[in-house]
Amino acid sequence: MEQANQLDKHISTKFLLKFALPTIISMTFTGLYSVIDGFFVANFISTDALSAVNLMMPIVFFSIAVGMMLGTGGIAVIARKLGQKREQEARENLSLIMLLAFIVSVIISAVAFLYIEPMIYLLGADKALYALCYDYAVVVLAILPLTIFSVITQNAFIAAGKAHLSLALAVLGGVINIILDYVLIVPFDMGITGAALATALGYAIPAVIGALDFACNRKGILYLVKPKFDGKALWQSCTNGASEMVNSLSVAITTLLFNLAIMSMLGSDGVAALSIALYLMSIMSSVFMGYSVGIAPLISYNYGKNETQRLKKYSKAVWQYS
Repeated sequence: MEQANQLDKHISTKFLLKFALPTIISMTFTGLYSVIDGFFVANFISTDALSAVNLMMPIVFFSIAVGMMLGTGGIAVIARKLGQKREQEARENLSLIMLLAFIVSVIISAVAFLYIEPMIYLLGADKALYALCYDYAVVVLAILPLTIFSVITQNAFIAAGKAHLSLALAVLGGVINIILDYVLIVPFDMGITGAALATALGYAIPAVIGALDFACNRKGILYLVKPKFDGKALWQSCTNGASEMVNSLSVAITTLLFNLAIMSMLGSDGVAALSIALYLMSIMSSVFMGYSVGIAPLISYNYGKNETQRLKKYSKAVWQYS
């Protein structure tokens, strides 16, 4: 029960910020993935390659949106049940959500592969950029399930009282991304495929390690068990996480519309310039998203425990720093 007690402590502004800090840093590192790619692609490949990366970014944002819906929404349900002392049910729900995420992500990836050529053109590519976009998209779609898993495990670690482990894996993913960006692009001369593989492994390794921790570590309050279908829990997970999904989708749609407009007016050089502005926006939004995601399980847990006074203190502290 040690991990659960992390959600059941005296409320203070200092505690709230301290609890959310690992998630803020973790999500900022995740936001840095595309920035790191952009630096190496622009300096060691070409501006056309940077444009191709940005044109394909809505695919990444879409996969993150699906992960945010199931991750934040599902963890809200799970944390509430932990507060209600329904630990076994919480574990079954976590297992069900991860299974659903895997099935849905594989279906999305398979459908996208079937229609990859029209999808690339729909995202704004022209014939000159198609080959670069294709090379990047193939890798991104191949690891789409792991991208979604990385978001879900990141949220699950918070509910399990392991935000420090989420942070460590995010840092590990960032370091791996930086090293592989250099190795695959510069010495190995793999071009945009190397950049895509570096990003893929940056997401994949934390996702795999996180999933293995929940599958094998039985010492904590949350771990994977045999999933049990719970339609109500799935519905609540999807509806609770819908707002976070819409937020991520809005970034994907905004990026797509900007890309389409700038490609028609300024071409690939304009899209490359836009990439820099979008990278800065991504980092700043990661800070605020990390704060909201970091404190969400605290609220859900205490809601499940019916700690009305504690929730009022949360609300006061949140408004002070929002």
